[in-house]
Amino acid sequence: LDREATALAGGLASLGLSRGDAVATIVANGAAAVETLFALAKPGFVGVPINYGLTPAEVGVILGDCRPKVILADAEFIASFRQPILTAGVPVVVRGEGGGHPGHWIGLDALKADGRPFDADAVSPDEIRTIRYTSGTTALPKGCLGTHCQILSSIANFFEDLDVPEAPFLQLLPMFSG
Repeated sequence: LDREATALAGGLASLGLSRGDAVATIVANGAAAVETLFALAKPGFVGVPINYGLTPAEVGVILGDCRPKVILADAEFIASFRQPILTAGVPVVVRGEGGGHPGHWIGLDALKADGRPFDADAVSPDEIRTIRYTSGTTALPKGCLGTHCQILSSIANFFEDLDVPEAPFLQLLPMFSG
C-alpha cells in the first residue's frame, strides 16, 4: 500500500500539483480507493471524493465549485461523467481500461512510472485534507472541509469506541462518504 500510494503521489506531483491543490476522485470502494486516500494525503493534496451515484449535472456542480487541478476516475465511470469531466478542463487520470478517452488523458500506470519526489514532511496536521460534499437535498451541495488532524482523531475514536477485531472486517459505507 505504501509503495503504490507513494508512486501515485509522485505521479500526481509530476503533473505540477502543489500542497493544498484539489484532486477530485471518482473511485469505487476497494483497494484502489484506499491507495488513493493515502496517495493524496502524503504530499498534502486535498482529496475531493465524489459520489459516483450522482447525476452528471450534480457532478458538474461539485467540479465547478471545488475547481480541482486534476481528476482521477475509474474507467467504469468515465462514460457516465464524460461531459462534466471534460468541462472541468483539467488533466484526467484514468484507473483501469476503457475505450473512448481523449488522447491527453493519462493512464494510471504511466502516471505512476513518471513520478517525482515530493516533500511529505511538509504536511501539517491542521492543513485541509478533504472536501466532502453534502447531499444537496434542499440546495446546492456544499463542500465540508476536513483536516489531517480531524481524520486521525476520527480513526483514533473508532478504535477506542469499538471492539475492532484483529482479523479483516467489512467496510460497509462508500469511501466517498467517510
